[in-house]
Amino acid sequence: MSCCGDEASKKAKKRNQEIERSMRGHRDTYKDESRILLLGAGGSGKSTFFRQMEMLHGEPYTAEFRITFRPIIYRNILDAMKCLIRACARFRVALDTPANRQAADEIYAFSFDPNSRTEGSQNLSPTEIFNVFVRDIMPQIRRLWQDNGIRSIFKRRNEYSIPESTQYFLDKLHRTSKRAPIEQMGSHQYLPTDDDILRARIKTIGIKEMAFRYEGKVFRITDVGGQRNERRKWIHCFDDVTAVIFMASLSGYNEVLEEDETQNRMREAMSLFEDICNLSYFDATAFILFLNKLDVFTQKLKV
Repeated sequence: MSCCGDEASKKAKKRNQEIERSMRGHRDTYKDESRILLLGAGGSGKSTFFRQMEMLHGEPYTAEFRITFRPIIYRNILDAMKCLIRACARFRVALDTPANRQAADEIYAFSFDPNSRTEGSQNLSPTEIFNVFVRDIMPQIRRLWQDNGIRSIFKRRNEYSIPESTQYFLDKLHRTSKRAPIEQMGSHQYLPTDDDILRARIKTIGIKEMAFRYEGKVFRITDVGGQRNERRKWIHCFDDVTAVIFMASLSGYNEVLEEDETQNRMREAMSLFEDICNLSYFDATAFILFLNKLDVFTQKLKV
């Protein structure tokens, strides 16, 4: 245990040093720009906001770029169904038929990670394993999404952690598109849409930046990944930012954290916001609080 802990600590320290060096080197370059730091707890919608800014102010997404989101979306779909299967087991919710239980076993055993695959699939290339997913696993996921047990456990999603895009992608997967194959998940021509890309879940690692010009002024938005307990070690590198945008999800009032299902998402966001506001590095920095996901929050209140 101590060896593992020491190794993890060394990696975290190295990563913090890399971020610190990177940001110090950028200061002179960015001195005439309005710099905005994007912060928020996990699941707050930071990455979605960042992609929306890219769509509004950046170059249009190319077909090649969209294709890179195809495996990400397929992983999201697999992870979402595995979450539902785990929840069924945890809360002892039965599936409709033995065939559906068999489908659940096959889905749960499948992995895109070479080190976690079953014997016989470990030597498959990334392209081959995605083809297996589309051919063998995707139909099973479609089948389970119609299972009464899966549907009932999905309604209890505030009791466990599950990706917010679950219903969007599983509904889209189940529908038979009347349009071109380019919009059909599972088709070799499938090209993720803007909505698909916005809803795709990717963990932010390292620093992501974009700059755009508005009314003659240059704005640079920086999105930084990293665990909350490590953020204090390098956040002082941002003491010269013009403003901090803190994203908080309104829909998190009845949700739990992925990494700790005993912790409420909104309470975690409030605690993080308080910690950030009290840092001396931001004494002269403007704060903008974005209360995000109003649509999801409103929908929850209607149920």
